[in-house]
This record gives sequence, structure tokens and C-alpha cells, in this order.
Amino acid sequence: MPAASHGTSVRNSFWLLLIVLVSACQPGSTLATGTPAPGEKQTLQYEGNGPAQITLRWSGPAILHFTAGPASAPFQASITTGLDFTQLVNANGPLDEYRGYEFDPTGQANLTLSGDQHWTVTVLPVTRRYFQSLRIPGKYRGKGSTVIILDGKYGVATFDADQAQNFSAWAYGPNGVGEKLYFKADGDYKGKSVIPKGAGWIIVSAPGSWSVDVQSPCCEVPPGF
Repeated sequence: MPAASHGTSVRNSFWLLLIVLVSACQPGSTLATGTPAPGEKQTLQYEGNGPAQITLRWSGPAILHFTAGPASAPFQASITTGLDFTQLVNANGPLDEYRGYEFDPTGQANLTLSGDQHWTVTVLPVTRRYFQSLRIPGKYRGKGSTVIILDGKYGVATFDADQAQNFSAWAYGPNGVGEKLYFKADGDYKGKSVIPKGAGWIIVSAPGSWSVDVQSPCCEVPPGF
């Protein structure tokens, strides 16, 4: 009898493990990944096909990483908190994009996805564990969508992009959450922008290679801004 009982226990453990693994792989499931440092948030991962609505639970600032395959219709992602609506992504796949969002004190927001392609969404904390930082004054060269944590006081940022037509950048932080940067064209193509006071990180969206040169704050804002 003890041997039979042991065999039953092993089989039950096996089926329980299988159920857990299968459940974790279902579209829209949430998976904790990585080994965060003490006191650091874990990441959240979601995966699915076609339209979806996901309730996100997070506190403070977050970076959302979207990937989507090719499809007949654009991939769209928007987030709402109460009456506050923000369009995050509206582009044809395939795509690999980062966006930022500051969760309100309720710590909950609704993410709506539309399109008929396969997609993934990862929610990450704004830390150097996942993203590179730029010591200012300094220059950074990147390709595609990128997150940069700012280290130091800053003023004017000069962006140089291979394809300026689809180039965008946002500044995030306590006093500049989700503020899209305004670019003043200078040459072919070098766009200058003043990073708003209080921003702690920026996100760049670009189809090709690009660079940014961030200078220390000057005595006054340059003419034309």
C-alpha cells in the first residue's frame, strides 16, 4: 500500500505540473520573468492573437514593449484609466516598439489591442537592469525603438536619424510624463529638442539607425524654442 500511494502521488504531481505549464502558455496569460533585485518589480508578459483586452496592475511608471507580426490591418494598442485615454501604437506590422505609461494611484489600467496578427506585450520597470543609461553630456547611437535612462542634468538634445519621416521621441518623468518631443529641423536630418525639466527617461521610435547628443543645460533656452 505505501508503494501504491507513492506512485499515485507522483502521478498527481506530474499532472499538476502539466496543467500549470499549459495554463501559463495560453494567450493573455501573465508570466513573471527574470529574477528582480530586492524591492524591484517583476515583469509581466502577455501573448495572443487578434483583438484582446487586458487589465494591467502596476504602480508608478512602466515601459510597455510591443511586438506584432505582419497582417492585413494595422496593430493598435491603447490604454485607459477611468476617462483618460492614450493611444500607444498604431502601425503596420511587423513591429517592435517601446512605449511609456505612468499608472495612477489606483494601480490599474485597461489595455486594448486590435489587429489580426500574433502579438506580445511585456510590462517592465524603468531600471538599469533592463535599459541602458546615458551620462550627460553624452552621445548615444541606437537602432529602432529604444529606451534611454537619463543620468545627469540636461538641456538640448540633437537627434540625427536616417529616416526622419517616421522618427518620434517622448520624454517621461515626474514633470514630463509622456510628453512628445518637439523637433526643430536643422540640416539633413538633425532635429533639436529641449528635454522637459523633470524627465528621467526617453523613448525613441525609429525605423532605422539614429543618434542623440544630449548637452548639459545652458544658461537659457536656445532661440526658436
